[in-house]
Order: sequence, then structure tokens, then C-alpha cells
Amino acid sequence: MIKKFALGVAAAVTIALSASGPANAQVCARNVVTAVGKTSLTAIGARLSARNTWRTTVRRQLGPRYASVSRARGARDICRKVGARTSCRFIARPCRA
Repeated sequence: MIKKFALGVAAAVTIALSASGPANAQVCARNVVTAVGKTSLTAIGARLSARNTWRTTVRRQLGPRYASVSRARGARDICRKVGARTSCRFIARPCRA
């Protein structure tokens, strides 16, 4: 009985480990998407605007499954001051789960 239980546990562990392999890997778009948001008085506002513009662009080009900033690869914000305001660009490779 103990042998059957041990074999069952070993089989369950093997199945669980194999399920987390390449079959569950993220699918990412080939190209990086760049978006520039509206200028803002704050860096946070400019960053949010750039990310929202990126989401809208990705949703239009690839569909809603790719439009998640948290799933994107190589994500980076590039911000600079333009007078008293801040402008940001968001660059990332869209991925879906």
C-alpha cells in the first residue's frame, strides 16, 4: 500500500513539473511597441499616459490579450523634462499568457 502511495505521489510530481514547461510559456509579439504619452506636470502622470497609450496601441494592433503592461517583456519608461512638464515614452514587447 505504501508503494502504491509513493508511486502515485511520484507520478503527480512528474506531471506537475512537466506542465510548467514550454507548453505554458508566454507567447510574445515579434516587435517591440513604443508609445509616447501626453506631457504632464508630474513624472507619474506622464508615465501613466505613456503606458495607457501603449495599451491602446497594442490592443488595436494585436488584440486585448497582449495589452497587459505586467506581462510585457523588456518594459522601460524613458522620461524627460520639457520646460515645466514631463514627457514619457514607454517601450515593451507585448506578451500574452
